Amino acid sequence: TWQMSGSPNPSTGTDGYSITDQPEGYTVIFGTGSNNSTNVGVANFGQDSSFAGTKPPQGNGAAHEDFYYTPPTGFKALCAKNLPVPDVIPSEHFNTVIYTGDGDGSGKSITGVGFQPDFVWIKDRSHTESHRTYDSISGVHVNNGTNSNYVDWTDAQSLQSFDTDGFTVGNENAVNNDHPYVSWNWKAGNATLGTGDFTQGNLASTCSRNVDAGFSIVKYTGNATNAATIGHGLSKAPDMVILKNRERTSGWRVGGARIGNGSTNYLTLNTTAAIDDATTGFQAFTSTTFQIGNDTDWNASGEDIIAYCFHSVEGYSKVGSYKGNGNANGMFVYTGFRPAYMLVKRTDATEDWWALDIERDPYNVIYHLLYPNGTNAEYSGGGSSDSPYDITSNGFKNRTSNANWNADGGDYIYLAIAETPFKYANAR
Repeated sequence: TWQMSGSPNPSTGTDGYSITDQPEGYTVIFGTGSNNSTNVGVANFGQDSSFAGTKPPQGNGAAHEDFYYTPPTGFKALCAKNLPVPDVIPSEHFNTVIYTGDGDGSGKSITGVGFQPDFVWIKDRSHTESHRTYDSISGVHVNNGTNSNYVDWTDAQSLQSFDTDGFTVGNENAVNNDHPYVSWNWKAGNATLGTGDFTQGNLASTCSRNVDAGFSIVKYTGNATNAATIGHGLSKAPDMVILKNRERTSGWRVGGARIGNGSTNYLTLNTTAAIDDATTGFQAFTSTTFQIGNDTDWNASGEDIIAYCFHSVEGYSKVGSYKGNGNANGMFVYTGFRPAYMLVKRTDATEDWWALDIERDPYNVIYHLLYPNGTNAEYSGGGSSDSPYDITSNGFKNRTSNANWNADGGDYIYLAIAETPFKYANAR
């Protein structure tokens, strides 16, 4: 973007003021210096060289552009066609599938995921069953629930296999009764990587990773030493790490480069607690490793810990934050894509975690909500104060003043996964 003053030449950088590198939140404002209400400002961002019929059209630029003057080399119109082609197709790496169990005792094959998932998160929508999480490193039959601090346990009637287009469940009530269910499915890697296959820290780990989509599953055995580093297998520092000691009654710890104001900040997925700080927990996040202290939840000697690592990927995922304004016509939060799934938590107060998706809510506003920290059945109050967001083509907009999602001055974090990159997205 270039501010016009004097005789500017954006190609050479003369007589102009570039706002390209200014902080997020800057916008262009037109003013006339007059109180005449008939004055208007008309901008051409490459869409109309006639300036709403006030000048002879010139038609400069590419075939789909319409500048008055010839744009400098490398300058393009502000339009979706000029956005880069996304590197990641969301449906190939994440998908939400809703299904109805049969409860007949014979198990059930769930299809429609579109790939073989490596991390499956299931919740009974109509009953107070625990959440169930499964991953390809821990193996089938191995359960844990985000709402509890339990150790992992095995159940042959829970998840029985990861399939090429989904998964198969047995007849355990939390995954297959005569109830409606939702499953959130992530792709990591078809093969796990051992201790010598990718950049390791000083604590060896096994990793199933999806570098393009910024997601990995990491398992390591603690050694109770301070400043232990674990390789996460990704190309960037993880913005969010969800970590659980599988062998200990302990909390689900959530940290990352975008969680709170420091690398030692953390949240707890199975509680409503506000953000906390512990130098013996998460300590640092780099492009190759994350560092932990000697707290037993993170690093108990000889005990297996599982970690799910995420970093933002343009057009596919974003770990971000926003500050509430307490207004029912709340703020817009830009993600750069139309979200298909969101995990949200207020960080400065004791509020629930929230999980939402567009399969259960194909139309705005979103109001079918689940609590990752509770066994509660799906909440669908539907009132104006119970419907937090509109999903848009490039983000989401707050539609409530409820403190769960939009307290005045409240701090919130979110993990959003795309349905469609903005280049191809339509409004809902």
